[in-house]
Amino acid sequence: MTHGTLRCLLGATLVLAGMMAWSQPAGAQDTTSTGAITGVVVEEQRGEPLPGANVRIEGTSEGTSTDLNGRYRIEGLEPGTYALVFSFVGFQQTTVTGVEVDAGAATTVDISLAEKSAQLDEVVVEAEAARDSEAGLLKERAKAASVVDAISAEAIGKSGSSTAAGAMKKVTGASITEGKFVNVRGLGGRYVNAQLNGAELPSASPNSNSVPLDLFPAGLLDNIVTSKTFTPDEPGNFTGGNVDLSTKSFPEKRTLSFSTSITYHSEVRFDDILRQNGGLDGVPTMIPSLPEGELTSGNQPIPPFFGADRQERQFLDDVTSAFSQGKITPQRESGPINQGYSASFGDQFRVFGDRPLGVVTGITYSRSATASRNRRSASAGPVSDEDVTPDFQFSGESGATEEVLGGIANFSFKPHPTHEISLNSLYNRSSKQSATFLTGTIPRDDDNRIFDRRRLEPVDRTVWNVQGKGEHLLGRDSGSPRLAWSSSYSKTTQEEPDVRFFTDDRLPDRDVHRIATSIYEFPTRYFRNLSEFTWGNDLEVAVPLGDGKVKVGGTYQYRERDLDERRFVYDNLGSPVYEGDPDVYFSECVGLIEEGDCREGAYQNAARPDLGVVIQEQTSNQNNLVGDRTVGAGYAMVDTDVPGFPSLRFIGGVRVEHTDQSIETRDEQTGEITETDLLPSANLVYSLREDMNLRAAYGRTLARPTFREFSPATYYDFKRQEIFDGDPTLQRTLVDNVDLRWEWFAGPGELFAVTGYFKSFQDPIERVVVEQAINREVTYQNQKSAEVYGAEFEARKQLGFVSDALRHLEIGGNLTLTESSVTDTSGQALGRPLEGQSSYLVNADVSYDNPNSGTTVSVFYNYFDDRLDTIERQNQPNQFERGRHTVDVVAAQLLPFGVEMKVSVKNVLNEDTEIYQSFPGEEFTTVRYKEGRTISVGFTYNL
Repeated sequence: MTHGTLRCLLGATLVLAGMMAWSQPAGAQDTTSTGAITGVVVEEQRGEPLPGANVRIEGTSEGTSTDLNGRYRIEGLEPGTYALVFSFVGFQQTTVTGVEVDAGAATTVDISLAEKSAQLDEVVVEAEAARDSEAGLLKERAKAASVVDAISAEAIGKSGSSTAAGAMKKVTGASITEGKFVNVRGLGGRYVNAQLNGAELPSASPNSNSVPLDLFPAGLLDNIVTSKTFTPDEPGNFTGGNVDLSTKSFPEKRTLSFSTSITYHSEVRFDDILRQNGGLDGVPTMIPSLPEGELTSGNQPIPPFFGADRQERQFLDDVTSAFSQGKITPQRESGPINQGYSASFGDQFRVFGDRPLGVVTGITYSRSATASRNRRSASAGPVSDEDVTPDFQFSGESGATEEVLGGIANFSFKPHPTHEISLNSLYNRSSKQSATFLTGTIPRDDDNRIFDRRRLEPVDRTVWNVQGKGEHLLGRDSGSPRLAWSSSYSKTTQEEPDVRFFTDDRLPDRDVHRIATSIYEFPTRYFRNLSEFTWGNDLEVAVPLGDGKVKVGGTYQYRERDLDERRFVYDNLGSPVYEGDPDVYFSECVGLIEEGDCREGAYQNAARPDLGVVIQEQTSNQNNLVGDRTVGAGYAMVDTDVPGFPSLRFIGGVRVEHTDQSIETRDEQTGEITETDLLPSANLVYSLREDMNLRAAYGRTLARPTFREFSPATYYDFKRQEIFDGDPTLQRTLVDNVDLRWEWFAGPGELFAVTGYFKSFQDPIERVVVEQAINREVTYQNQKSAEVYGAEFEARKQLGFVSDALRHLEIGGNLTLTESSVTDTSGQALGRPLEGQSSYLVNADVSYDNPNSGTTVSVFYNYFDDRLDTIERQNQPNQFERGRHTVDVVAAQLLPFGVEMKVSVKNVLNEDTEIYQSFPGEEFTTVRYKEGRTISVGFTYNL
């Protein structure tokens, strides 16, 4: 997508939002001179919504009733103070006094109704301030059926996070790897499931099951809820956590906002950074597509060099010329100014006879540059009593530019107060271009040669999701059955057009240069396209039963992945001379070359043009594959109070999941998994008192190998410089999970919680190194078993109880302690943790929030302990990522005319990212670089 297209799309969205904002919906009253009261009515004991509850203005006949989610809205109220009367059959009538209504605004009053008793038939309370969204999430968490952690839009805004990945760093037990993939309780990849509005998301990562959360702009999210224990109405394929991203839906009032920001990156500074120069958008059209079916070296679309006649030589010259666009080496250029823009609009309209229609739209755009200078990359070799001799060691730098465009459009409609349907859509595209240059030596060769490695990697990623869903109360009161359904289509793509890497070496003292393809890879250009889509359907019926309810439902999900990859190399079979300048070599010495050009020896006397460096295709059939997975599931569960124990709640049942997963490569190699799994679950919630719970949970979950892992394909990862080999014999993993949590919701927005957990794995899948070289070769294998156990501690408290002067201060934090062990297929304990596991994680924050002055200042601290990065061969110590301390500071100030200014400093300490190995008496660093410090200034205008 071009810059012009991005600007046009952004401009059109802003114009549309502005027109909708200033339009007056047909039949609506003048909302600038009147106000509204809105809120949610729930039953006190369980927190369940009360549909059909009556809400009226005291002393008048004006009022309304709640919808199937317990929501209500009374509009057209003159500014002033009101009393609201809430009533429902079988519940105590409650009057809320002192409800203040302002012109052009909506006052929020949420209420819980208690069941009737002989002692008390009516309750009168004073209205509280409008609901705090973080406090609201804590209320939902207190009534949740399982162990959950959540972060609201309010908390995301305070943290200054620009993406969902950044926001997840604040969640108890969560950490982020590679800046985009989430680990929960030290488990990532296949052990974490990601959803958008309850619909499972496909992955855009070729190698893992992880969903890159950096694709989701934080400004488009309402909250992120992470379930850590399993209930039968959730998908069974998560163990660490089920992360559900919720986008904004029914707005309580009209909103329109615009924001912009600029960011300074300490590694980019204002200097030039490494960037790629040009490149192809795809395989040149003159090169034939791959034929269907088996493709062998004998019928490659590009003929081999040997024996080429004049016609073939001319074709090879034309093909090589078609690749002339874009240099194969990084160029040093100025990076763009890091900048971001966003706009959002939300409102409720009255349509089709005064029926409410909720509309939420939003768009974000950002453009940024990053850099990493003084990078180190090395591999350990022979070990002696004195030290470790490196196999190779390189240093250098990298640079990247990225554009991100995202948008949502959500529509919710209530054809009847007890029926609600919605259509949600989200689109996001990230276009990133990175360049790396490393130079170093291979000490084992001991000939003083300097090796230069270059990599250019463009990556375009998209995610698109559209979801229809509905909720229907099949009756007139809360005792009626409730039907819920959803159908969603999600698609992610990752295109890597024209990835280029090139290595050469030189003897500096003799000015000798060469390209030694017998030692390292040919100069290569990759074209790789990955697409994965998911079609999911869910149906559930909940039937009230005594003091609880019974749920039955089913899920059908189909997922398909296509991976097409073509590899082209520059073959110097014509023996042209390489003098150390890649730009000259790949422009003047390619294709048909004239007499004397790039020649040496006998070639200098050639009487006719001949071929120099030519393009040859070395596409591997097994790296082109199609995979699909069908999962059908059914479940039954009960959520009820335990008879004789009024404070004890039981949530449990069973889920049955049948999996058909298969994969086939172009050369007809296959892999297949067919399993039917019984996944039981039992959760107990004991209410020690109204604001305190004790939870116990058991659940069996599973983890499936990814398409890439169990395919027979060989895959090259450009960033890690590793060759991945799949294994079609891999089996899915079964996990038994036990959790125990105590939680105390001490006040609005306040929390204390302690959790203990234990997980037992059967056939866990791990990545292991097969061979070590400049490019490592890794594969996947099932171990026999593994265990994970740990504890989480969480606290959040406002400091007004110490002194009134501290009433605007809040402190919070969480600590996760985890231990794990692995047993191999022979039954031997390996004495190491699971891959990606940290011994402990720490999050802490201090916030000052003064609503009177509109000032907010927050300081966030994060630390993760060393975690296993790569499992090495038996004669090598494993590689660990060293723990890092991170500090972020975010400040916001409300200014006149609805403007808010926000300043943030991220990664204040800017500690090294480091991968290391521990040898006897010595640590050997394999990777080291700095991510950089960022300073951002932004403004938001709210209408």
